[in-house]
Amino acid sequence: MNELSDGELWQRAADGDPEGFGVIFDRHAQAVRSYWGLLHDPVSDQVTRPDWPVRS
Repeated sequence: MNELSDGELWQRAADGDPEGFGVIFDRHAQAVRSYWGLLHDPVSDQVTRPDWPVRS
């Protein structure tokens, strides 16, 4: 499945094939982590953490 293009893999993932998304994830995970590392702001990370209680 590694020989498929990103577009073909996204289509497979959209059609419910988890392996399609897995290949895309593996293919691009390092780039996403590097990008996130450049943008990471510890203050905003604390504000947007999903496990923090939401005030009503």
